[in-house]
Amino acid sequence: MKFIFTSDLHGNANLYEQLKSLIEKNGDANYLFLGGDLFAHTKDLQDQIHFIDTYLKDFLKEVSLKVLFIPGNIDWPGAIHRINKLPDKYNIREITPHGITVDENITIAGYPFVIPSPLHRKDFELRDLKTDQHTPIPNSYITDKNGNKTYIEAQYFNKKESIEEDLQYIHPQCKILITHTPPLCKHLDLCFANKHIGSKAIRNKILELKPTLSLHGHVHESPSISRKWYEKIGDTISINAGSDQQNLHAIIGEINKKGAIHTLAHTVYGDFQRCN
Repeated sequence: MKFIFTSDLHGNANLYEQLKSLIEKNGDANYLFLGGDLFAHTKDLQDQIHFIDTYLKDFLKEVSLKVLFIPGNIDWPGAIHRINKLPDKYNIREITPHGITVDENITIAGYPFVIPSPLHRKDFELRDLKTDQHTPIPNSYITDKNGNKTYIEAQYFNKKESIEEDLQYIHPQCKILITHTPPLCKHLDLCFANKHIGSKAIRNKILELKPTLSLHGHVHESPSISRKWYEKIGDTISINAGSDQQNLHAIIGEINKKGAIHTLAHTVYGDFQRCN
């Protein structure tokens, strides 16, 4: 199975056009995986709906492969609802924690939630570990599929399941795990402040499930800071493709029918060199 993975396109038509060209150059690819933050940051759901109607639907019709995606924390639930209601001809499907099986024996599971951020909208945020406590910033809110806001109380996160607890629903035999946030690790979760901001819970889940690959985004700058776009976590090769506004950061990969890696390459940083 050959796939292309990218994340954090943020409604940037230039990046989507570069992605379209990459798909055309790799005409034998079977799947496009999108790792969240499909849309630009906005305080109005209708901006993301407009992008779907005026650009994304045409993009999906023009690409010639199956598109599997997860949301990111910038994506509004209402926009994700709109994508999931698109007719079959658009050939796009959300990857859930329960997984999607492709090529008979390769299961892909997806997870969108990130640890709490400085943003006010908290639709795709949860505290990391079940022992964590978190108080949201003032005027934080969640939204429904119509974009209606509900302001949340101080104990909102502490009353909900954590990422750690929520990950119990990840398919136990997944070969590829796609999460918007990277795990806490050495190279894939470094922000501009040179601080690690990945998820401990996701790292623990990777070590438990031992997927062949884990694919991530969210921390755009990490590969440029650490100079690494992949590392080994237990038995898993974990990747953060990164993102910038000018150049598409994408992974072209192949795995065989047994779920083993055949090839991996990054559009900006080059080929994968197997690590111990």
